[in-house]
Amino acid sequence: MLIHLKNQASQDLKEGPTMSIVDPVAKSANSNSRNRERVAGGVAKKFAIVVRIKPDGRIIRLDGRAAWVLNELVKVGKRSLTASDYPAGISLAHYILLCRKEGFLITTEREAHAGVFSGVHARYRLETPVTVLETPKAAA
Repeated sequence: MLIHLKNQASQDLKEGPTMSIVDPVAKSANSNSRNRERVAGGVAKKFAIVVRIKPDGRIIRLDGRAAWVLNELVKVGKRSLTASDYPAGISLAHYILLCRKEGFLITTEREAHAGVFSGVHARYRLETPVTVLETPKAAA
C-alpha cells in the first residue's frame, strides 16, 4: 500500500494535507480491481467462483485471488497461463498452490525465456475438468 499526501486548494491550511491509501495493484488496469463488483455504500465484494469438479461432482467455492486465478485458468483452457501475462506483484505461484490444496490438478511446465533477465518461468494449465456454476460477478 502507498500513502499519498495531497494538498487541496480549497482546504483550510490549518487542517494540513489529506491522506489517502492507494493499493497500486488495485489501481492497475489488469488487476483484481476489475474483478470486484460495487455494491451499495461503495463497498466492494470479494471475487468468488463456484465450480463443480466433473469426475466426482464435488462442488467447490473459492474466494479472493485464488478464485480469480482459477477463473483465469478456466478462461485460458489448454493454452495455459504464466506470471508474465499479469502485472508485477501478483504471486501467481501462491494462488496456484491454494487451488491445488483445494484438489485441483494444475500442471506446471518450465519454459526458458531470453532477454536481459533471461531464465526460466512456469506455465500453468488446469487439468481438472470443471463446470463453472456461479460466475464471479454473481457470487455473493
